Amino acid sequence: VKDLFVALCYGLNAELLTLLVRMGVHPKVFPNRMHTS
Repeated sequence: VKDLFVALCYGLNAELLTLLVRMGVHPKVFPNRMHTS
């Protein structure tokens, strides 16, 4: 269940990052912990 939750959160974060990039916002605004966790 935890893995599914992490996968879901990662998917949502990926979509948010893509959306922000399209808006011209750099991904550096987000903490890197989502990638290391």
